[in-house]
Amino acid sequence: MSRGRPPLPIGTWGEISTRRLPSGAWQAKARYRDYDGRTRAVTRSGQTEAAAKRALRTDLAQRTPPVLDEISDRSRLSAVAEVWLAEVWAAVDAGDRSPTTASRYRQVWRVHVDPGLGERLMREMSVPAVDRFLKAVTAAHGAATAKLCRSVLAGVCGLAVRHGALTTNPTKDAGTIRVASKEPRALTPVEIARFRASARNYQAGGPQPDGRPRQGPPTTVGIADILDVLLATGARIGEVLALRWSDVDLGKEPTVRICGTLVHVDGQGWIRKPKTKTGEDRVLELPPFAVESLMRRRVEIVLPNVHDAVFPSTAGTWHDPNNIRTPWRKARDEAGLESWITPHSMRRTVATYLDGAADTRIAAQQLGDTEHTTRRHYIERDARGPAVRDLLQVLAVPPQAG
Repeated sequence: MSRGRPPLPIGTWGEISTRRLPSGAWQAKARYRDYDGRTRAVTRSGQTEAAAKRALRTDLAQRTPPVLDEISDRSRLSAVAEVWLAEVWAAVDAGDRSPTTASRYRQVWRVHVDPGLGERLMREMSVPAVDRFLKAVTAAHGAATAKLCRSVLAGVCGLAVRHGALTTNPTKDAGTIRVASKEPRALTPVEIARFRASARNYQAGGPQPDGRPRQGPPTTVGIADILDVLLATGARIGEVLALRWSDVDLGKEPTVRICGTLVHVDGQGWIRKPKTKTGEDRVLELPPFAVESLMRRRVEIVLPNVHDAVFPSTAGTWHDPNNIRTPWRKARDEAGLESWITPHSMRRTVATYLDGAADTRIAAQQLGDTEHTTRRHYIERDARGPAVRDLLQVLAVPPQAG
């Protein structure tokens, strides 16, 4: 017994037939298997046979976009990206993703990926197409942005693979994006002393390097105190700005608990996330210079502070890390230091000093990272070779006879 013709794949249509209507117009007709699995006859008309066919093809190509369970090779990349971004934000709500990462992905999609590839159908997402796009982004915006675009595309195409819209993820075989590695650099003791003195002078509203009085009221940022805590802990700037007085113990054995960081959430601004980047709390001993700074700050700062923040903004909210840049740059420049010195440079400085004074294990424990990560990203390389002068001299000494 014949089983009849096989069903059309979902989202496709069969052969288009045409006929002339009594009015003189033309009608085009085709069988279309819709996203609900049913096959329907779809017709469209036009003044000519070609116009009727064009109208039908346009209508069939613009049928209702698929929902989550209906992603196919005819879905546009932009439609699949909406589903993927919704999944990313659901992971944020579940505590499995950082809102900062989700916001960055959404921005990268909107600014770079959607304008470049958003209108492509999933079946058009080939390795050459992805490779050309990433190379163009690298040339125009740099390798770091291209790597973010690749991460977004990998997520969107991975979702398409899971729904059968792609057989393989084209981002996997696209060309490598090479980011120039930067060797870790640390401040010298002389540079640290100059920076601390300059930051303390700037924070107090002292005179400029040329002796002229500084205009305006003293800064409320507390840049010298922030610098001291960065140097005393090796923590990230977001972790330092997320400190609460309840995390600080200035008693007989002064310590600070690094147990949160600041993240930016669209519509909410900067909020405190009770989790560090590595996900582990750590209690660190405080050296005397940091204890002095924190004790002075505890007494002198009387800003309204509903969050119990050590470094609140003037409005009593969490301090936007971006607002640290101006006072940091001015204090650094007035100390005559180079522009590569950022808050993260203090983390590298702490790691480099502890590696030399103790070992890499101690440095890694202080930073809350693995020894491999600490060695690779935070410890400045020592260009000096080993002390082997006397050992090598033996090579030039003639052997004694007999």
